[in-house]
Amino acid sequence: MVPQAQSTIQQTSATDAEQVATEVSIKLPPPLAFNAKRSPWKLLLQIGIDNSPALHLELASQIAVGRSDIADGYAPELDLTEYGALDSGVSRHHALIYVLDGMLYVRDMCSTNGTRINDKTLMPNKAYPLHENDVIEFGQLRVKLTMARPPR
Repeated sequence: MVPQAQSTIQQTSATDAEQVATEVSIKLPPPLAFNAKRSPWKLLLQIGIDNSPALHLELASQIAVGRSDIADGYAPELDLTEYGALDSGVSRHHALIYVLDGMLYVRDMCSTNGTRINDKTLMPNKAYPLHENDVIEFGQLRVKLTMARPPR
């Protein structure tokens, strides 16, 4: 993924989520119900150091966050590999960012090194709301969230 590239997020099916849960031997909560009638959230993610270019994303339903695994052929929709994910302790299946009832949430997917929002450690498999200018840490990799345009 090239910084500043526009990414359009595609909805992951319940079958894909079940397969991911099986691969990492965890039990996920029931599949999330998404309201696809709203326009997508337009997000800017400042990954790592402050002077790196922001990554532009459109999010209508959900996005898997983590790092790729070439041997297994796995690549999450938000692949943090090129931002030093391995050295920063980002898991392959680290977290899920999703929209539910008009709000943006993050859920740690039982990652090895955890997820934090504004220095608060998240409990695994629990939804936490995201807000403008939140700093999310996947392992030790910091990502600042800016909402370029909330959905209408």
